[in-house]
Amino acid sequence: MDKSQLPTEGSPASALPGELDRWGPFERLQRVGRGSFGEVYRAFDPTLQRHVALKLLLPRRLDRDAETSSLLKEARAMAKVRHPNVVPIYGVDQHEGRVGFWSDFVEGQTLSHILATQGPLGAREAALVGIDVSRAVGAVHAAGFIHRDIKAGNVMRETGGRILLMDFGLTYESGSDSHPSGTPTYMAPELLAGRAATVASDVYAIGVLIFNLLTAGYPVEGSDIGKLRTAHGTGARRTLLDMRPDLPQALAHVVETAIHPDPGKRFGSAGQLVAALSEAIGMGSQTMAAAPPARPRVLRPFMLAAAAAVAVLPAWPQLRALVAPGHGAHRQLGGAQ
Repeated sequence: MDKSQLPTEGSPASALPGELDRWGPFERLQRVGRGSFGEVYRAFDPTLQRHVALKLLLPRRLDRDAETSSLLKEARAMAKVRHPNVVPIYGVDQHEGRVGFWSDFVEGQTLSHILATQGPLGAREAALVGIDVSRAVGAVHAAGFIHRDIKAGNVMRETGGRILLMDFGLTYESGSDSHPSGTPTYMAPELLAGRAATVASDVYAIGVLIFNLLTAGYPVEGSDIGKLRTAHGTGARRTLLDMRPDLPQALAHVVETAIHPDPGKRFGSAGQLVAALSEAIGMGSQTMAAAPPARPRVLRPFMLAAAAAVAVLPAWPQLRALVAPGHGAHRQLGGAQ
């Protein structure tokens, strides 16, 4: 989601216009995010007496019944994903012509906010984030999905320190994967060429995420998709060690492997990336179960972690600085070991 679609620092969620008072059983709705896919609310569940994150989708097809059926089926499949770094979907329903998903309301800050306010991370901190994100993506792959929009703005560090992968950045699409979908600077070159999203393209995006956390930049840059295609085609890439010569070579090699232009030369799974990152920072080889589906489905942009990540409101009093002061230009994530 673009920053303009979120409440700005210093403005309460209730300042956003056009809020709903209730949806189905949920009351006291406060809209905290809005995008072309739909809206995200902080809502109160009167039955369980707790707040939840509620995401309401905007129907796009003329055939709303078919769309609703498809969305409900996919949401139920995603609700089976259980992982500490993925907020589970607790429910999905339809009221007043709109499909909604809900989960825990998680308070924290996105990594993009932390990066913008605190600067690049240290090697170990960025690698630890990469390990947690890779584990979460591995769980998504094991459920038979491709994420497609892994980026700093879609990863949250909750107040307690846990890293959570979520998804609210893409414009909702129900068409073919032959068209590029995702955040361009995180998109693998094969996606920019019109090929379908795969496990390899998600691995590439994780590599770009770690690169971004370490440098506040990207390996390949361009002001639009056309210029990015040209940059990829001409090999106009920046290497990690050129931008951060202080980094351990082992970590730089892992990142460069993850973002290799040839998908066949990247890590074959998110689990392999977890193991390589762990080795690079001296944690020993850590493995995770390989994703069983041979051909994961492409994850619709609103499914993962329902709306857990909508508590990205640094102006809220409950939110405190989540990044401890580091030494020099690079900062450490608070609570990272």
